[in-house]
Order: sequence, then structure tokens, then C-alpha cells
Amino acid sequence: MSHTDILTTAASTLRERGHQYGPVELAFDRASKLASIRLNKPVSMYDIAIVMSCVKQARQTENPTLVDSWVDDVNYTAIAGQFAQAQFGNIEDDIAAMARRFAPKRENMNAESSGDTNGNGAHSDRPDAPSGG
Repeated sequence: MSHTDILTTAASTLRERGHQYGPVELAFDRASKLASIRLNKPVSMYDIAIVMSCVKQARQTENPTLVDSWVDDVNYTAIAGQFAQAQFGNIEDDIAAMARRFAPKRENMNAESSGDTNGNGAHSDRPDAPSGG
């Protein structure tokens, strides 16, 4: 089976499972709630998809030619990718927001540089500051 056949089969399998079991979000939400209860800690839908992918990968080790494991792994990885967007959002936006939150304020930076009386960026009130001249 070619890689495109695996992807085509994976998409078809997702559609079939959707008809049989309903939306993937509903099934993974239920699974995450059950796992959270059983493990007594929060388990997300993303976590469930990652674990299911790991199960398929473990099976691939024992039987690397079984197409079903490859197809299911593709699907669980795609589902994890979908849930990652919802759980983690846009990481670049999160980093930019944190940078804005923790970066020094411009007023503070200007106040520090305005304390320079000798024109070379050093603070004259510090013992290691060079003398003007």
C-alpha cells in the first residue's frame, strides 16, 4: 500500500467512524473525562489522542506490515493536531503576549538612561561609573 493509499484510507476511516460513533470531539471529550476520573488528574482530549497514537505505534513495532495500525496512527496524529490548536492556541501569539507582559516598560528604560550625567551611558551615581571628562 502506498503512502497516498494510507492517507486516503485514513480519511475514509475517519468518515466511517464519524457515522458510527458521532463527532470525534464528543468521543474524545468523553474519553478525557473518564480518564480524568480513573487517573484522578486532568486528562485532555489532546492527551487521549497522543496516547492512542502511542498505542498504535507500539503495535507497529510488533507487526509493522499491518496497515490498520498505520492508518489509525495517521488519524490519531491528525486528531491530536486538531486538539493541539484548541488546547495550546497559537504559540507565537502566546509568546508575544508574554514578551509584552514581562518586557521592561519604555518609561523605565528612558528613566535609566536619563540618569546618565556624563553622556556615555554610565550612571555617575554608581561606584564603577567612569568619570566625565
